[in-house]
Amino acid sequence: SGSPVLCCLGTTMGSCCNQTELLQSCDSAIQAHQQKGTLETMAGMELLSSFGAALWMSGDPARALQQAVFIRVANRTLDNPQGAMLLRNFGVMKWAMGFHKESLELFEEAKRVRKCTGCFCGAHAAVLMMNMGYAKAELGDFQGSLEAFQEVLALLTVGSASSSMTFGDSSFALPDPLDTMPCGATLISSIAVAKGNLGRYDDALRAYSRAQLIRKSTKTMCSPAGAVLMRNKGMAHFGRKEYADALSAYLAAKDIRQETGTLKTYAGANLLSNLASTRAKTGDGIVAVEDCQNACDVHKQVGTLQTPGGQAALKQLKELKRCCPKATQVKEEAPQRRKASKDKTLKTPNRDKAK
Repeated sequence: SGSPVLCCLGTTMGSCCNQTELLQSCDSAIQAHQQKGTLETMAGMELLSSFGAALWMSGDPARALQQAVFIRVANRTLDNPQGAMLLRNFGVMKWAMGFHKESLELFEEAKRVRKCTGCFCGAHAAVLMMNMGYAKAELGDFQGSLEAFQEVLALLTVGSASSSMTFGDSSFALPDPLDTMPCGATLISSIAVAKGNLGRYDDALRAYSRAQLIRKSTKTMCSPAGAVLMRNKGMAHFGRKEYADALSAYLAAKDIRQETGTLKTYAGANLLSNLASTRAKTGDGIVAVEDCQNACDVHKQVGTLQTPGGQAALKQLKELKRCCPKATQVKEEAPQRRKASKDKTLKTPNRDKAK
């Protein structure tokens, strides 16, 4: 008898925007239902739904989604397309929070639900497999990542005419609509990244060239996605020890980021670190140090100096300065030369006066 009263109390508090007390009252009501074994009744389900809504309103979407999953498990309605979508959304939320392993587990459960309910098809399944591919790559499962992206390709190709522009590799054939859309370039780039991570640089470079053609034809090359594409292409060339080609790709990516105002970002800083590594390989140590210093400065500006990328840039800068002491010397001498030039300019009128 106590739980309906607590539920009503929670509703009243919610209307007064007292979210903390609302959540406490809902939680107490849920515990009361659990003690009586009535949580799976209609009243219990309504209470769980109210709790999830309150969590969402209080700015805690992750717990709200978790609550939604709990509700479906409790009333045995998780194994359907809506349940699969919920699991996928919860996985995306976990990913954004940095819980990559947990997010992958949710994506895999969503795939299981779709398969067992006969709805593993179409765009929803393709998006799920894209999420899974990114998660596996982040966790170091590069082969699994490649297989996930290729599964996306298979899902989207079913029942569609494929493009004939395959570059001698059928895995790059896209359904005709995607071949003329930016998302087609994104998919091909994802496959290229997976192949590059596996050391298959020739395959990766063919895929990047194809993605580049799609981005040019869709006029989306001059975009952050275009910059990412060129940076990844540079990394594939770097892996093949083609440093001049890598440098050209990185510079193209830098130009795009400057044009789109995205150079002073975490991704821009990482690009500058790539540039520094490549310049060091081509023997341009002085400019390499400048690029790396710029990368550290950007990391500092955007607050990412303590991230793995920021710490790697600091370590790289220290190593470059050790290997190229001339760069440090040039940087230290520059202010002295400017000061000497300024002093000379100031003294010149006095000499003219003496004459």
